[in-house]
Amino acid sequence: MKSFFVFTWLLVFNFCYTNGQQLYQPRDVKEAYQKQTRSFDGRPGKRYWQNRANYNIDLLIAPPDRNVKGVETIEYVNNSPDTLHSIVMKLIMNHHRPEATRYGTTGPDYLTVGISIDSLRINGKDGYWNSDMGTGTVQEIPLDAPLLPRSSAKIFVAWHYPLSRQSGREGMIDSTTFFLPTFIPGSLCTTTTMDGIE
Repeated sequence: MKSFFVFTWLLVFNFCYTNGQQLYQPRDVKEAYQKQTRSFDGRPGKRYWQNRANYNIDLLIAPPDRNVKGVETIEYVNNSPDTLHSIVMKLIMNHHRPEATRYGTTGPDYLTVGISIDSLRINGKDGYWNSDMGTGTVQEIPLDAPLLPRSSAKIFVAWHYPLSRQSGREGMIDSTTFFLPTFIPGSLCTTTTMDGIE
């Protein structure tokens, strides 16, 4: 009787295993497998690539003035097989803007006007920027000339923002002590083989 039960259980298990459904795979993951940019074990595939951005940043901070000013030069390297017609800039400090989407409520000391872009130059030419742009935390910037595969662009950005009076992830601890963690207020999103933006 016991061997009959074991045999029946193995038969049912084998039937379920061979006729079971495959686990769901998101479209971008399936596409990455097909393009061979990812392998089934999660490691980079034969055709894996990742764009790169190298930053040189100068900051000016002079407490008790809450304004943080910076200039940065970015070398953006397009390692992808695609021609890029725009770049995407993260404007992280805009999470302090009153209209920013956030989880929960916040007090007035947390809020600021966010980051302001004072100057944007791409490969020595003025980049397209106007005051209506950059109110969110992510901003797409069109390029005058496409960025070809395996080429790079030199981007210059000057910016400023008022530091939040409320200390948290960053902000004022007191009038002479500011907390600025590792961050890049005008950082570029680097495209990857999986989803296009990282």
